[in-house]
Amino acid sequence: MFVLSASEEEILAKVPLNKLKIEFRFSIEEITTAKFVIKNTDISSLTILRPGAKKFISLDSAVIYSRQSTADSLVNYLHTSTNAVFAKYGQLIFEQDNPNGVKALFDSLVTVRSNQIHAFDNQLDKDEISLLDFQNKARVYNFCFFMAEL
Repeated sequence: MFVLSASEEEILAKVPLNKLKIEFRFSIEEITTAKFVIKNTDISSLTILRPGAKKFISLDSAVIYSRQSTADSLVNYLHTSTNAVFAKYGQLIFEQDNPNGVKALFDSLVTVRSNQIHAFDNQLDKDEISLLDFQNKARVYNFCFFMAEL
């Protein structure tokens, strides 16, 4: 298994699959998102890493995840909920003549996900909340900027 940087350009760690039951620490300088990836498969999961971070990684059939991490669960929720909105509302999103409808849909998504994130404020630290809030908006509004360029 590889742990990749958020840009997927840097390998932060290589972890043998038979060593997933042990604790891992990562040498990074600031809080960031990263991705667990199993080579030659479609199995992957997002994670939030920070200096001195400890991760307990589990592989359960076709799912890899870090245990005991509310922040990791939420960053994966942001990813999957974005994909779900595209699947459900693709026709509306890609219509060329309804920008206000698309903006309202995305604003609603940001609000719903923000409420989900902040429901766990007591289980997250301020850096995790800040990164999740940023990820929430960036995943939606970066797409809007991209579409405006087309």
